[in-house]
Amino acid sequence: MRTSSTENISNTPDAYMKRFLWASIVYLILAAVCGILSVTAGLGEFGIFALFHFNVLGFVSMLVFGLGYSWLPRLNCCRLRYAHWVAVHFWLGNAGLIGLVVFRGLFILTAKTPYLLLSAGSAIALAATIVMFVINLWMTLTPPDAGRT
Repeated sequence: MRTSSTENISNTPDAYMKRFLWASIVYLILAAVCGILSVTAGLGEFGIFALFHFNVLGFVSMLVFGLGYSWLPRLNCCRLRYAHWVAVHFWLGNAGLIGLVVFRGLFILTAKTPYLLLSAGSAIALAATIVMFVINLWMTLTPPDAGRT
């Protein structure tokens, strides 16, 4: 993908697609650490929660998002419909996942309601990014005249 001299390459969808892939690797490492600590340090419910979410929503989902944003538009020979959503998805999704794990862990440790509410807010932010991904790819892969007869 060629960019003009005025466009910042670090803010292009392709740059964020690579960031999704790097984030997935970081989450895989975090999941492995959580798994080891769950066994050796007895992290209990929090360890299992962190392990599961770093694996599924961190490693697997970020990998799917990065590859989906990269390959699916190319396979359909078109541009990503809402390319400007990719950066929002990346930052909000990562903040949502980290917030979910951290605030849920704090709630498990303290049983204080504000942490539960922050955990729920983080989960909602994370869910919103999944909806953004689905809408973006749906609109990208649907031909503009698909609804017309």
